[in-house]
Amino acid sequence: MNHPVYVHIGLGKTGTSTLQRALVEQRGPLAELGIDVPGERHLDIRRPVYDLMGRRIGGAGRDADARVTGAWAPF
Repeated sequence: MNHPVYVHIGLGKTGTSTLQRALVEQRGPLAELGIDVPGERHLDIRRPVYDLMGRRIGGAGRDADARVTGAWAPF
């Protein structure tokens, strides 16, 4: 099934984590509006964005590159 996908890619330290957390926290009300928020936590939203960008923001770290590559595929 084809459906629009909206991706917000913001620069680090510009409030993107706050937006991601808000989406996760409001998953229930958003679902009632037909909006699917993937993942269980805001980091689950970040990995597919890193995959689309072809890199992580700020290099390697807690979120290993192996978990980033291919993260967009389920969407």
